[in-house]
Amino acid sequence: MFVIYRFDVLGAEKNNPFTPRPTRRAPSNVPYLVDNLWEWRRPAHFPNRRHSVYASPSAAQARESGVASQGAVFRVEIDDPHAKIAQLNIKDAKHLDEIARLMKLLPSCLGPAWPTLPLAEKTALAPLWAPCLSAEEVESLFAHPSLLASRDKVWEAIRFWDEAQLIPGDGELAHPEGELFFEAAAWKLWPL
Repeated sequence: MFVIYRFDVLGAEKNNPFTPRPTRRAPSNVPYLVDNLWEWRRPAHFPNRRHSVYASPSAAQARESGVASQGAVFRVEIDDPHAKIAQLNIKDAKHLDEIARLMKLLPSCLGPAWPTLPLAEKTALAPLWAPCLSAEEVESLFAHPSLLASRDKVWEAIRFWDEAQLIPGDGELAHPEGELFFEAAAWKLWPL
């Protein structure tokens, strides 16, 4: 069994055992454009961030991530040998320097005239800034003549998955404070 911690709503344990949600969840702490680029480059053996549950390696860190009046810290138990568990080397993905780089890179690839183009011309690429695109949808947008030449440059600039590490369900964490996210068939929460 793999044990980590997360901040959740009071009484969350009443829903045990938890199972995955079938729908994608838009990020609240990462711009949609960056989230779409990360999903575009996500290796299949890593958890999908839109379906993942987020957690911390310690109860203290989980407590830092929440607002005490809106919830509590829970112990998360994952007893699924096929769970996909990943960890970053930073407390929260929103602090990654890559976010600012990617937010500047794509507009620079489109060129300085792109923001001033007529709406009909901008509409073709505007979905890149929409929530929860699939990897295939992002790939199709990079086939557009305005981005085709920049596809490989943007692909290579995405380092998120190179820095994230998979954690075996019975293994030790790679970082004492790194954000965790996982997909599992089921998991349980227990209040501390």
